[in-house]
Amino acid sequence: MSLNASSVSATMALMTCSSCGGNSVVALGGVVVMDRSSNLDIGRGQYLGPKSLVRNCLDIVGVRRQYRTAVTDSVTSFTNDVRILVRDLLDGIYELPPSSWDEMAGILAWSRWETAEHLADDLLTYGARLAAPGYPHDIPFATSQRRAGAPDELVHAGRDSGPEGLAAVIEAAANLFVAVAEAASPDINPAHVFGRTGAEGFAAMSVVELIVHGHDLFAGTGVDWAPADATCGRVLARLFPDVDVENVEFDTLLWATGRLELPGRERRTDWRWYNQRSDGPVVDLYTT
Repeated sequence: MSLNASSVSATMALMTCSSCGGNSVVALGGVVVMDRSSNLDIGRGQYLGPKSLVRNCLDIVGVRRQYRTAVTDSVTSFTNDVRILVRDLLDGIYELPPSSWDEMAGILAWSRWETAEHLADDLLTYGARLAAPGYPHDIPFATSQRRAGAPDELVHAGRDSGPEGLAAVIEAAANLFVAVAEAASPDINPAHVFGRTGAEGFAAMSVVELIVHGHDLFAGTGVDWAPADATCGRVLARLFPDVDVENVEFDTLLWATGRLELPGRERRTDWRWYNQRSDGPVVDLYTT
């Protein structure tokens, strides 16, 4: 058996697989990254591409595995994404005309201002959960709504502070989240509606929130919001095992979160993500 070492990165181990008659690479606590053109030589003149290899190694973990190109995920890879996304988000906020803040944000029933506040609320409360990991439920902050139908949240920015003040609220919440996430113990597992997870999971969730609500915030404004495909690929691989990713694109994540249609795929009206890690985030896990 031979495998191009440049095609694989992450923490991994070789395990005997009775299906293919040899050793197969399996991710353990990391992500296997294989180029789509990579083939595994299994002897007798036979080669398996990434998808075929995975299909032929089902009995290793007893679940269906589906190949996905991804990059190694960790707390710092996601918090670095948070830093980049927040920087770009704040740049976009300064470009928005004053008249746009009370318009509805994308498909949401929230204004652009409320959507930006929601982002700050997510970042601050995610950090709070990591900072009090022993509490078994959501942190019981007293929240409020500015109007009927608006998000019921902890964080609100004073309107008289303008976009500059709103941007400062988001920046402060993001910096607090990143500091807490990067300092958090790897053993913590705070509560979330989509399942308990550690700092790495909360950092991945923060990336999703920034990407999709950034899209909502800037939709129809002329502000360019196009997060990198690699960033979208990381969170799709980590949080959306039910999404088939043929091409890792920004649009795929927007489709996964019910924002748009894709060719051959209607817009999702019922969706969620999955916080609890599998044995290796390179795969999609389905009960069989």
